[in-house]
Amino acid sequence: MHESFLTLPSMVFLFFTAMLAGMINSVAGGGGLIAFPALLLVGIPPINANATNTVGLWFGTAASAIAYRQELAHQKMLWLLSSVSVAGGVGGAYILLHTPEATFESLIHYLMLIGTVLFATGQP
Repeated sequence: MHESFLTLPSMVFLFFTAMLAGMINSVAGGGGLIAFPALLLVGIPPINANATNTVGLWFGTAASAIAYRQELAHQKMLWLLSSVSVAGGVGGAYILLHTPEATFESLIHYLMLIGTVLFATGQP
């Protein structure tokens, strides 16, 4: 870990950004589109920022699933979609961990743009 993002102002900035991202995630999803750039802004390397963002927002996703467990229990496709999501997450993590950081850095802008467009045009 670099000393540059351990400063008190950086930690305060990340704390409030994480709070905002968590609130956005709990209402509509997409909090990672706020948290990930904030992690990059304070100097965290892109692959580390991506992993940190994923782990940090996972707790909100788990809490939402627990809160809506009764509604989710009646979803016929839940196990299929959950299995596909887990497989995609594991596959994506594997690819990320085996991608050179320079390659990931060159793709970040496009990946963020694609994610933003998909989020903005998705069904409610």
